[in-house]
Amino acid sequence: MRIAIRVLLVLVVIETLAAVGVIGWRMLRTPAQLPLVQLNDPLIIPQLKELAEKAESGTARDWTRLGEALVGKGFYGHAELAFREALQRNPTSFAAQFGLAFCLDRTGRTQESSQEYEKALSLQVGNFELPFAKYYASYAMGRNALRRENAINAQDMFERNADFAPADYQLAKLLIRSDHADQALPIIERNLQRIPFSLEFHFLRMQAMHALGREDEAFESALKLERSAALVSMNFSTDYVSPLDGRTGLSVPLRELAESVEKGDLDEIEKRSHEIKSIVGEKPVFVVHEVDDRLMEAALRRNDPKGTLQIIEEVRSAGRDDAALREWEGDAYALMEGGGERAADCWERALLVTPSARLHEKLAAYYGDAEPAIRDQHLGRAAFLNGVAEYRSNRLESAITALQQAAELNPADPDPWFYLGQLRYYQRRFNDAQEAFDRCLSLRPEHGRAAEMFDHLQGR
Repeated sequence: MRIAIRVLLVLVVIETLAAVGVIGWRMLRTPAQLPLVQLNDPLIIPQLKELAEKAESGTARDWTRLGEALVGKGFYGHAELAFREALQRNPTSFAAQFGLAFCLDRTGRTQESSQEYEKALSLQVGNFELPFAKYYASYAMGRNALRRENAINAQDMFERNADFAPADYQLAKLLIRSDHADQALPIIERNLQRIPFSLEFHFLRMQAMHALGREDEAFESALKLERSAALVSMNFSTDYVSPLDGRTGLSVPLRELAESVEKGDLDEIEKRSHEIKSIVGEKPVFVVHEVDDRLMEAALRRNDPKGTLQIIEEVRSAGRDDAALREWEGDAYALMEGGGERAADCWERALLVTPSARLHEKLAAYYGDAEPAIRDQHLGRAAFLNGVAEYRSNRLESAITALQQAAELNPADPDPWFYLGQLRYYQRRFNDAQEAFDRCLSLRPEHGRAAEMFDHLQGR
């Protein structure tokens, strides 16, 4: 009996100690804070919970991963707590320090954010995914100063970050606005040497020339804006957040679907597309449009017009009806015997929504020798759109060839002549440019831009 009592006492003591240990461990364990929301993307919250469980019993890196996942979905307040927990465990983590500063930045605490960015500048970047991370941190400090309307501090920060294009842009803009366009101009020219067709820096150059009274050069810069397709990222949050967004939620299977499309594996494309649709169910998730597009493309590549039309009917019943849907519908009818007329009608309707050289070429092929006038009209518009695309990509010779073809096929269309005038102007062939603008105005006297260019050339 005494032995039994002693055994029971030992068991009670062991259980008590175990209970105390569990309670103590739970008290010491930091719980992760997650948003209490319902999202249309059904994968996000379960994945965040999984990351939170790993963080609660894991390392600083686990807390950083949780913070980055929360940033990717825009939960900056919750991400801030995760990054703070990561820094408690590893104060030298650049990823956690940068993430904390960014969260404070996004939630409007600019002074505190700049202090945290300053700490990040003193740390080793390591294998942090964001290129030029320290430049971004310094740039963010300058931008925070602008948000606090402290232009002097902002200018100082941007000067410290010289040769980083976003900082140079902000610095030049500040100098122009403070009547120091002469100081801004060397910064602008230096960046245009590196990025010849920068939209932002050509715009600043135009403003600087206006401020300096050099109107002819301002006019030249204004003309270059249309051909300047290179964009300088002024808001680095896209570069930081987008990769983080791709780690969780539907972004992951969508990336896998894109890889299947690149490989051209139709079976895999259809399999992954249906998997995504089954995950989404009836929830109104916009990415379903992309999945539907891939299914329609796959059906067309299989030469399955009936299957394509069935998908289109399902998509349209869900409320979608756009130019892409009309084009695919036309492509499906074009594969069917006697479906040419319905295909052309669909393509024409798509053109009412958006201009497309590809659609004009399909319609030109449909009308062919039976309707040469309509065929040539579509070929002319296709050539025009291709020419404008080449012009905006600064492939000037191929642009001229396409636009000349457009002018020949549609002699009553003033648009090719306007762009031919622009191209001749860039080539410094001013007489040819003036003649082209004159032709444009003879076809459309109210063409304001052509009139402006014609008057400018006459005043040379």
